[in-house]
Formats: sequence, structure tokens, C-alpha cells
Amino acid sequence: MSGGHFNYTQYQLTQIADDIEQLIVDNDNEEKNEWGDVTGRHYTAETISAFQTAVDMLRQSYTYVKRVDWLVSGDDSEEDFHTRLRKELRDKHMSGDHNMDQYRHQTWVGLTEEEVENIVDKNTHYREGYQLWCSGKGVAEGVEARLREKNK
Repeated sequence: MSGGHFNYTQYQLTQIADDIEQLIVDNDNEEKNEWGDVTGRHYTAETISAFQTAVDMLRQSYTYVKRVDWLVSGDDSEEDFHTRLRKELRDKHMSGDHNMDQYRHQTWVGLTEEEVENIVDKNTHYREGYQLWCSGKGVAEGVEARLREKNK
């Protein structure tokens, strides 16, 4: 195991994310516990959506903290830090291991214009994240124009 600068506490982020995911799964559960209480909490869809956003952000935070940990612990060079961070974030996005709301908060680190265009073209839900990416990167209007053409 590499790293250690943060005493491996970044793994608590994944445990919290797992616990929140379990709350999502159990939300509508009608089973009763040993005291006779219903185990599901029956939160609204809006609340569950916020829970899912929290899960996505915790998992992304874990990736960032892990990469920082490896860098400051001397396990990665600065170049490795950036390369591995981009790869891990990109792999997570491309694998489908995410919720639609994640892209509203995503920084889109390391993605090329073509990769972003492909994501947005296939998933109109990502439009808001794409617009944030464009404004942060000063991307040419050409990408936006190509997407409008495809969606006619």
C-alpha cells in the first residue's frame, strides 16, 4: 500500500459513500427491525437525489485525496500525479460508474474537447456540466455548434 501522508483516512470517504448508498437502497424498505419499526426512512426523491450527489462527490473526493496522498508521500512524481488523476477521473466517467447529477458538479479535469462532446452528445443530461466546462476552458463555439447540428 502506498501513500500514508493522511494515515489512510481517505478510505473513510468510500465507507461514508457506501453507507449513504445503503440508505438509498433501503429508503423504501417496509421490513421491520427487531423493535417493530419500519427500516426504510421514506425520504423524498429530491432528498435521495441529494444523497446520490453526496455519494458521487465523496467518491470523486476520494480519488483526489488518494492522488495527493501518493504525491506528497513520494510515491508519485508531479507528472504521475496529474496523469493518474486524469486517468482515474476519466475512467470513472467513461465506465458509467456515476450518477447523472455528478456531471453538474464535475470539473471535467483532463477531458479533451472531443471526449466532452461525445459525453454530452450521448447524454443530454450533461448539458449543464458541459456549459460549465466550456466557460471554464474558454472552448470555441465550434463544439457547441457541432452539437446543435447533431441534435436537429
